[in-house]
Amino acid sequence: MTAVALVSTAVWFGVGAGSLAGAETRQPAIDAQCGAIGAVRPKSIVLACGDGNAVATALHWSRWSRSRAVATGVMKQNACHPDCADGAFKSYPATFTLFDVVTTDGRPYFVKITIAFTHASPLGRRSETVLDCYVNPSEAGMPKCPPAPDLPD
Repeated sequence: MTAVALVSTAVWFGVGAGSLAGAETRQPAIDAQCGAIGAVRPKSIVLACGDGNAVATALHWSRWSRSRAVATGVMKQNACHPDCADGAFKSYPATFTLFDVVTTDGRPYFVKITIAFTHASPLGRRSETVLDCYVNPSEAGMPKCPPAPDLPD
């Protein structure tokens, strides 16, 4: 398990308080601010809703379709050294690809994000994929993660 994978597995997309009209309702959204009504082409996405220790910032979108969205930007992650309360944020240029769409309360949402780092990364890997959905949603309007593929024995 990676630090990035841990930070966003419980992001809620918060649909239901209002409805988005027009063509935008057909475009998948993403919750950029942890519990707000979904956004299309946000400038930033909080990936660590519990503590804010990972944020995709300065996002410049080159694509936003019904199946995939792609942006370049900067992943800012707390190094948590000596601990997260006293840690400093480090910046990692990256490409962010949103994919896997689920529909919740009539609104499509992206539920996975792949972060492909340009140079260095928080864990020394070239890319990380994180979930932005719930396995067992406890409230209406929270997108359910797609079923995991069956693994061979």
